[in-house]
Amino acid sequence: MKENNLPLLLLLAKRAGLFESSVLSTAEIASALPLSQQSASRKLRELEREGLIERSASPQGTKVSLTDKGRKELKKMRNDLNDLFSKKGGKKLSGKVESGIGEGRYYVSMPGYMKQFTEKIGIKIYPGTLNLKIDEIKMKKFVEGENSTNIKSFSTSARSFGGIEAFPVRINKTVKGALIFPERTTHPPDIAEIIAPYYLRKKLSLKDGSKVEISFG
Repeated sequence: MKENNLPLLLLLAKRAGLFESSVLSTAEIASALPLSQQSASRKLRELEREGLIERSASPQGTKVSLTDKGRKELKKMRNDLNDLFSKKGGKKLSGKVESGIGEGRYYVSMPGYMKQFTEKIGIKIYPGTLNLKIDEIKMKKFVEGENSTNIKSFSTSARSFGGIEAFPVRINKTVKGALIFPERTTHPPDIAEIIAPYYLRKKLSLKDGSKVEISFG
């Protein structure tokens, strides 16, 4: 079946049900998708030729019902979507350890951050970050659609500190931590910062260049 005909097949299923029929005009179909009436008529013919629907003319419009093949096509679409979303929590991303300049240690050790990490993420973190060099595009795709925690900005008598977006992750499948994106940072976009309850270099026997995997779930 042509992929661009899927929206029409789904619309017909919603209107007629999987085992019933419904009378629809090409004007209704054109308005719902939206399409031109000519395109709606053409797509109906295509679905019929493919054996996905049955249709007949009536004074009110076109009487449409799904065939067994049409129901199977929708079921396949549902299964494909279920597979896609079930993998959401299993995404993995790898990077290589890279030394920083100690900036992360200074910032995350601030009480205004530490308290929020404990309350919102549920971990009392080690006062420092692990820097990973990761492709910027891959990193954006990794966090896309995932739930994050907002660590709010705050101020001290000396200065203000920006907010942080934190994504709970597992590091090397064993350690719970978070991938963080500070509003204010001097790091280039291909450097990811990881926080955890431990000094990760020691906990996981890491050194510069070591490969580290982070994952959701």
